[in-house]
Amino acid sequence: RNYAEWRTRTLHTQSECKTMTCITRKHLINISFASDVISCELTHFINSDKISLEFHFENNIIHATADDTWDCLRNLQNESIKFNINLLCAGLTENIHPSRMSRQMGDGSKAYILKLGFPATKNDLISIFEIVDKSQIVSKEKQDIFYKKWLSSLN
Repeated sequence: RNYAEWRTRTLHTQSECKTMTCITRKHLINISFASDVISCELTHFINSDKISLEFHFENNIIHATADDTWDCLRNLQNESIKFNINLLCAGLTENIHPSRMSRQMGDGSKAYILKLGFPATKNDLISIFEIVDKSQIVSKEKQDIFYKKWLSSLN
């Protein structure tokens, strides 16, 4: 990690406001709003307690927090839907899932492309922020169902 990125940052969430030392990263993502696809900057805050993601859209700050980046992205998608926005990120597609190690030892921003009947390999590892087509985005429930199906397919 680049320690030059460490800094004190004030984070505003819906229920709290506190100052913490964190790493801040920026990701360029696409969002779908109405029939338009728009590029926007997603801010990624990483500290020892939690992960936060946020982006600005039409005078709104859409924000989510979780224990790891993958769960945070999924939470951010749920918040975005309230504004009729879909995030077009690989981490929200059916066959993408991080390993437990990447979630516990890393921040969960890398995940595997899962293929039924095959174990995931290093070649299957991608950033959850990679841009994908709107047709590939699914709900948390569909992701969880596919993951269980993939696990069963390995036996």
